[in-house]
Amino acid sequence: MKEKRSTKESKSKNSSTKLFASIAIVLIVAVGAAMLFRSNPNRQSNSITPAPIFSKQGELLMKKSSGETLVAIGIEIADTPERREIGLMGRPSVGDDQGMLFVFEERQPLSFWMENTIISLDMVFADADGTILTIHRNTIPYSRESYSSTAPGKFVLEVRGGWCDKFGVNVGDRLEWKRIP
Repeated sequence: MKEKRSTKESKSKNSSTKLFASIAIVLIVAVGAAMLFRSNPNRQSNSITPAPIFSKQGELLMKKSSGETLVAIGIEIADTPERREIGLMGRPSVGDDQGMLFVFEERQPLSFWMENTIISLDMVFADADGTILTIHRNTIPYSRESYSSTAPGKFVLEVRGGWCDKFGVNVGDRLEWKRIP
């Protein structure tokens, strides 16, 4: 009888140990997956919550210097310090017909980085009259590298990485935009 009890106790302990180990593994995997999904080792915590859904606030035409229209897109307008700080952070995608236009009060040296931005972008820096000064193509997600304009500018258009090549946009071309009600 003692032998049977020992076998039962042993089986019970073995089952408890297996159950505990299984729960521990599930928790470790879940926490690890959550950490990989939500963070990046180069990323700093930020209390600003990005707006993940595109909200068309204006229309933008990209034109050759000759006046020929290359492409028309809907834009979100980042014209406050808070909107400019958030930009396209956290966005899982941007369509070919979408972009974000950063509008500054006056011409100034402009510099952006990709920290907390999960998709590659083309950054188009433009002067007050809309003339494109600098293009940074296919920027690196989560990078702290500084992407700057070659001269003071007033606008920066961010679009999906590869967009400028797809539509033939180059330095010297112009952007024209307007708000929509």
